[in-house]
Amino acid sequence: MTKSFFSLLFCFITSLVSAQIPDWFQAEMERKIGNWVANNNEYMSEEETDNAYGLRWEWGAGKTSIVGKLYGMKDGVATNEYWQFLQFWDSEAQKARVIQISADGLVGEGYLEPVSEEQTKLEQTFVPSEGEIYSEGRRTKIFADHEVSTTYKIIEDRWVEDRSYTWYKE
Repeated sequence: MTKSFFSLLFCFITSLVSAQIPDWFQAEMERKIGNWVANNNEYMSEEETDNAYGLRWEWGAGKTSIVGKLYGMKDGVATNEYWQFLQFWDSEAQKARVIQISADGLVGEGYLEPVSEEQTKLEQTFVPSEGEIYSEGRRTKIFADHEVSTTYKIIEDRWVEDRSYTWYKE
């Protein structure tokens, strides 16, 4: 009796949380699920030796969030995991929250918002374990078979283009 009550309660709470998630963000989470790959040849250096990056998105608990892992690749083989991501609907802020944590403890947090049906915008604050807090932005253009994600350094409210990757879903 108790087990079925808690199962029912969990389903009810999950459906309430899901009902609060806006359609645009639910569609964005569904679109991202799976494995994505981007070429990194343009940015390779002695410090950055991976010739591609992989990004795997999976559903979180109750399909109300997504969890991602960004990892390096050399000639199609995974190397190091660099970032973990969590995206979910923040019902208090009424925004899509993104939290990311690097392998060395750098934490980025911010909000994702739709610019149009074909573009999203993300603005984050990064807090390193040592050094100064800084902000970055990302604009992602969405296409039928890929997306183009451009990162910006935010300096005194001005977005300065940094890197751009074309991600293909496998």
